[in-house]
Amino acid sequence: MAESKSKREKFDRGFYYWVIRNYLKKDPVLDVGCGQGNFLRVCEEEGVRAIGIDTDKQSIVHCKKRGLDVKYGSAYKLPFKSNMFNGIFCANLIEHLQHPEKAIREFYRVLMSKGFLVITTPRPNVWFWDDPTHVKPYTENGLRRLVTGVNYPYQKGSDLELVEITYAQRTFRLLNSHLFVKLVGILPFKVTTGQIVLVVKKSH
Repeated sequence: MAESKSKREKFDRGFYYWVIRNYLKKDPVLDVGCGQGNFLRVCEEEGVRAIGIDTDKQSIVHCKKRGLDVKYGSAYKLPFKSNMFNGIFCANLIEHLQHPEKAIREFYRVLMSKGFLVITTPRPNVWFWDDPTHVKPYTENGLRRLVTGVNYPYQKGSDLELVEITYAQRTFRLLNSHLFVKLVGILPFKVTTGQIVLVVKKSH
């Protein structure tokens, strides 16, 4: 179990480096549902100023003990002014939300023009419902339509333009060194299963 956790943490760190270097290198960055603060820590290592929010008070206490900038807050009502962040990171949260469209509107509100929003969610599989807190699984098309279609009535258009949608497999096939990812800024894994990764940009 410890070995499996270690491999997962290495993957996560490598993925975080890739996200930051390609899309979230301009601060400030908001981590919605920051959990234990691992993404915030990598932001700190990369010299990117980042703030995390979470609704779990124990996670907030843990992050503060690590010296991270976190506060209590819901994705449905972000405690920040409009147009405040150059980037937003939301990992493995959207599938837990009863009203994800409300969260997307809030992401849009606090995101600066030309800023990036990165969302990840588990790819639908037979284990998805093993987590009783999961509300809805998303395919790549379902996630894309949700994120790019909620800013206007009747979904006539959107200011959130699709940049990339891909998959992140949690098992490295070629390299398992997050240091390699950090140095060269690429993601060395097969994109077949695991996480759906959606990147959109606020056009104006």
